[in-house]
Amino acid sequence: MDVTGYKDEDGILHFKLSGKVNSNNSEELLKHFEAWIAAGEKKIAGDLSGMDYITSAGLRCFVYAAKQLSQPRSFFILHSLQESILNIMHLTGLINVLTITVGEKEAVEKIMG
Repeated sequence: MDVTGYKDEDGILHFKLSGKVNSNNSEELLKHFEAWIAAGEKKIAGDLSGMDYITSAGLRCFVYAAKQLSQPRSFFILHSLQESILNIMHLTGLINVLTITVGEKEAVEKIMG
């Protein structure tokens, strides 16, 4: 698993997640989310185009971040999911819990309103 991130001029923290997210590395992902949220980030958009595998441990990290950013004017959006990951979101019902967009442009538009 590899996680990189940057903040754009609109104040959106963009992260890119690639590789596999499982019980061996999900704590690392959770620590990223905890640190960003503790630092006051309220607009987070995640590019999952490079993520090709996820277990329930990884899914819990997304649910955690989404819950922490469920207040007004806070956003946690995932975008650019591979078909296999999108299928997992449908099968687990998380498609109804997490905000997921087709691409980065749609994620930014949703955040900027």
